[in-house]
Amino acid sequence: MLMTVASVATAEDYYWSGGNKKVSKWQAWENGNMPDLYNYSAQNDVWVFDTSGGHNPEIDQPNIRLGGMVFTGTEQSRTISGSNPLNFYGFNDGGVNYMIQNNTGFDQTFKNSEVNLYNDLTIDTNAQIVFEDKVNFRTSQQKLHVTGTGGVNFEDNVNINSTKFEFSNSGTNNIDTHFNSVKELKLNGGGTTIFNGNVTVNNTQTIIEDCDTVGVFNQTFNSNSLLVKDGGTAIFSGGQNTKNFNNGFELRGGTIILESNQVINEHKMTLSGGHFDMNNHSQRLESLTLTANSTIDFGDAMGANTLKFNDVTPTWSWDDSSLLTILGFEQGVDKLEFKTLNGDALEQIQFYGDYGQDGEGFYSAQLTLSQSGDFYYVTPDEFLGTGSLYGRNDVCGACGGNVMPVPEPGTYAAGAVMILFCGGFVYWKRRQQKAA
Repeated sequence: MLMTVASVATAEDYYWSGGNKKVSKWQAWENGNMPDLYNYSAQNDVWVFDTSGGHNPEIDQPNIRLGGMVFTGTEQSRTISGSNPLNFYGFNDGGVNYMIQNNTGFDQTFKNSEVNLYNDLTIDTNAQIVFEDKVNFRTSQQKLHVTGTGGVNFEDNVNINSTKFEFSNSGTNNIDTHFNSVKELKLNGGGTTIFNGNVTVNNTQTIIEDCDTVGVFNQTFNSNSLLVKDGGTAIFSGGQNTKNFNNGFELRGGTIILESNQVINEHKMTLSGGHFDMNNHSQRLESLTLTANSTIDFGDAMGANTLKFNDVTPTWSWDDSSLLTILGFEQGVDKLEFKTLNGDALEQIQFYGDYGQDGEGFYSAQLTLSQSGDFYYVTPDEFLGTGSLYGRNDVCGACGGNVMPVPEPGTYAAGAVMILFCGGFVYWKRRQQKAA
């Protein structure tokens, strides 16, 4: 046995020889010792692929059951195919119910055969597990957990039954189909998950967390709320108003990057040590809450971009020791607009750039009422002090090597301190002591 398998029911390992391609033939199995395939006990069987060569498996009979598969040893890439569905129930190893363990560096592909999944399952892989055909989650509210240095590809329809998904792998997951009726969605572990179809998460919060973890949403994305934290990044592209979070979204040491104009619907944004990167696009939102030092970046390209908050901004709930730094703002071209903003909140906003004869540095903010009288422009005002560019070195340990402005010591009479969080660039300064 290549592993320790502990289960309530007795689990057995069966070794593939490939002497015959059909899994129902004894010649396909080492020493003719073949799994049951059909009875209830087959749900605990582990198919082990540990030697390269021989035929690839063909699922040649209906209603075949197994616990899971292990790819190990000198095994290379396999393609599991056939015209009949394959039913996975999971096998217990160290308290984890595995569907697949791929200990090799080679991709494993399921082709021309539907896959049915039962119970909570884990895929642990060091390469890609590719599902070219339909995948059906048969147990209501079951969970699929992906771990390892590889990833998974879903290339055909996925029949989701209020399924919970957690992608904790450090590789790339390619979701080339719709993910509708998802019960729970969590991205962590430092990997990248690319959603090329619509995503709907029902009644729960989507969480993207950990340094280098990236979620790319290229179509419609609906979730009750979104939390991007601790170095996680969400990248939004697609049509206008295709990202919907009825209870708002929060950046808690995380980053959102826009790849399209008005890609997020008009929802509440909370910045709790986060970085909102407009990336040279325009966006309207409902309101802004500031609970920790955060940044908004208009981008580094020429062009008129607008960030507008269309509803009353609850500045009374802003943390009065926090600072919002505006980056990449082109004065006279870009626009930062608020429906309401009081004077105390204005003191918590600063711009970084070159906005006058004093050159590049930090500038205070000023309010200008629009001609229509129904909103305010926020623009750079007085020079506060110079700054330098330092590489990022934060709690996650050099999350990507970007550079960020930092106030020079002594710029402010009361001093200045920079605090870095992974995924965001945040500053704190004591109130400037103006000369009398």
